[in-house]
Amino acid sequence: MANGQTEVDLALNAVRAERVGINAQALSELAERVGVLAQQLAGQRGLSHPTYANALLDAAALNARVPDLALARQQSARAMAIGLANRATLLQARAAAQLSVLDDGNQAVFLGKQAVNALQLARENITGLPVEQQHSFVQLKQVAYQQLVDRLLDRRRIGEAESVLAMVEENEFHDLVRGADTSADGRQDARIARLGFDGVDQSAQQQFTARTHALEQAAQALAKAREQQAQGSAGSAAELATAQADMLRVLDEATAAWSAPSAAASPIPATSPTASSSTASAAVPDVVPLTTVTRAALPVGRLQLTYLVSERRLRIVVQHDNVARVVTLEVNEAALAREIATLRRLAQDPGKDPRPQAQRLYNQLLAPVAQELAQARSLNLSLNGVLRYLPFAMLHDGRHWLVERLPLQVAGGADSNDVPTAINAPTRTHSVALFGQSQATDDLPALPYVARELQAVSATERAGHIPSQTFLDASFTAATLEQALQRDSMVHIASHFVLRSGRDDGSYLLLGNGQRLSLAELAQPRFRFTGLDLLTLSACETAVPAGVDATGRELASLAWLARERGARNVLASLWRVSDRSTATLMTDFYQALGRGVSKPEALRQAQLRQIASATATGAGRARGLKPIDVPASAIMPAGTHSHPFYWAGFTMLGN
Repeated sequence: MANGQTEVDLALNAVRAERVGINAQALSELAERVGVLAQQLAGQRGLSHPTYANALLDAAALNARVPDLALARQQSARAMAIGLANRATLLQARAAAQLSVLDDGNQAVFLGKQAVNALQLARENITGLPVEQQHSFVQLKQVAYQQLVDRLLDRRRIGEAESVLAMVEENEFHDLVRGADTSADGRQDARIARLGFDGVDQSAQQQFTARTHALEQAAQALAKAREQQAQGSAGSAAELATAQADMLRVLDEATAAWSAPSAAASPIPATSPTASSSTASAAVPDVVPLTTVTRAALPVGRLQLTYLVSERRLRIVVQHDNVARVVTLEVNEAALAREIATLRRLAQDPGKDPRPQAQRLYNQLLAPVAQELAQARSLNLSLNGVLRYLPFAMLHDGRHWLVERLPLQVAGGADSNDVPTAINAPTRTHSVALFGQSQATDDLPALPYVARELQAVSATERAGHIPSQTFLDASFTAATLEQALQRDSMVHIASHFVLRSGRDDGSYLLLGNGQRLSLAELAQPRFRFTGLDLLTLSACETAVPAGVDATGRELASLAWLARERGARNVLASLWRVSDRSTATLMTDFYQALGRGVSKPEALRQAQLRQIASATATGAGRARGLKPIDVPASAIMPAGTHSHPFYWAGFTMLGN
């Protein structure tokens, strides 16, 4: 069979393997067929060729489903050995990730780290590949990182899990600003970051390094022997036979070592059982000291909840005082996304009551940590995936909105040690730059309350003896914004932000002079947020991720970009906010700041004033693509601003 036909057959079998309802017999036959095709490739291209290894991994994935775990491990181990011999990083990553899934013992975490480190190395050369291959890389990366985090949390190695999560966020930042020089922000290129091996992983790493060296040497000797044979050197045939035999021996040794099941992992006392997503019961506590999480004890009264969503379950890392625990819940990610989408639709229609749906999500996401929540005085949230779209402030316990109980803040990736934050950035003298766009432009409506908003904020700051400058309409340019970001301690922007899902060069901030400043442009070095104490984005959907691009990479929001660029705190929105009520909320927010409260508490007080409002004012214009169509039922005789549409869309990012 010709080389090309073998690969076509492999591709067709991969499609067949994904058929819905394929039975065990058909799956077993398909796995055997792919294994035969892999051997054909070995005969055509050689026993150490990467194409053969990739075919082995296809067969291993099928055998894992049959299940024939011993054969799946053997095929995956052989593929990893071939990948290491050829220094094929993506192949190494795929094989190590697959072996990690197949291992329930002590090697699972070690192999997961190998997969992640190989992916880190592969990132340096991925941007020039075709979109289809980039998409495959992104999918592999998402799976490998999530699997490693799960493995670490299963073993209560919370600090290492946080390191992997920080690496993911750093990768997302550098993907966003790809091609830009980030050294001006004091950042190290995330692609050179690697996970360390110590403690329980150190011995395995030493053995792995020795085998890798042997594989690379054998591959180099084989390549040299082939070159000499091609040149017709005397004795080259014998040298080639010897090199091939050595290569086969080293591959066999590595395969035998890595395909054997590792020793069972040490049992974890008081393991948290999983809880059904349909109930509010919390998992049994499994508490570890925060000294094992590589962070200092949290201030008294502060609760840190880190949510990690995967396809079939939700992990909550609960941290307070000097202890931490992990809660595991059986949650379907797709179903959770639908629940969040339902709440967002209800929240954005002032004529609908979102409380039943808000209570449903409260029971799912917060009831499992009710004991810690009852003792908390402030709440920090670290979110991923679909949870970045959720307005936590409006989750409802049956009596109160969450924001009525305590202030909330969403943590971003800018809290990692190598990111320019409040710790290592110089403190600026208090001053405020106010930017606004109030005129209609193209299909975007005028925002008549923007001028009033800027006037009110300016008056509040002057009362506190804080200098302020206002740049309204024509004076709001890219140049004046660039200067303010480098000069002032606070920057306030009231304008339209247009979110176009899937394109960071399509989403843009509308400047006062009518020009558009895209997310991709804002990611460039000229816009420096380092040292900025507060960035207020009084515009629509500035905290919402911009969807995914053609490769499957999630695009960051404007607020997240600013945080990653070094802004200490960012006030942003999760949907198209009302022009009129936003002006009122912003005034209340700055007045609360003037009274000396924290930024999360200032936002909370402004939101509480909206909740307590009894003025029927209507929604007004939206700071987004078009005016919001408010149904007749939305114009209520009283309490209009108490609806979450007017206040729950705003969130504070920071630490």
